[in-house]
Amino acid sequence: MSVMTLSDFVQQVTRIADSPDAPQQVAPILRAALANPVLLEAPHREPGADRYRQHLLHVDAAGRFSVLALVWGAGQATPIHDHVAWCVVGVYEGREREITYAAPPDGSGDEVIRAAVRECAAGEVVWLAPERPNIHRVENGGDSIAISIHVYGTDIARAGNSIRREYREAAG
Repeated sequence: MSVMTLSDFVQQVTRIADSPDAPQQVAPILRAALANPVLLEAPHREPGADRYRQHLLHVDAAGRFSVLALVWGAGQATPIHDHVAWCVVGVYEGREREITYAAPPDGSGDEVIRAAVRECAAGEVVWLAPERPNIHRVENGGDSIAISIHVYGTDIARAGNSIRREYREAAG
């Protein structure tokens, strides 16, 4: 069995990027790519000093999807947010913690309520779609660097990021 390269991965995602169930189809392909111990070049494994660092690996020529490596130092995290497009995330190295949130029942305001915590180890893959609740925060769940591969259903080079909106955790 051959090891999937980043180029192989991008080719497979390109074939299914227009599918209405792209996130579900990308998930097992990403899981296979995560098994390659040399999927990322050394520059794409570098963390930021004070926050997680995004390394843009590929943007589809038609802008249908982007592939990024996010590198997290210990204690680094995203803000609480949701997404403008579908997203598939696989932990490549280390551990990540995903904290999901519920919006207020009336949908108003920017305060959200903690709903669940999921610990993800290397090799695990999750996906989000904007048409279902997807408010979350992601953080390095360990003591050393964590690296995850993110596939977003949008052109991140043009959009800057995939965050639709940021939220605050409700007190108590």
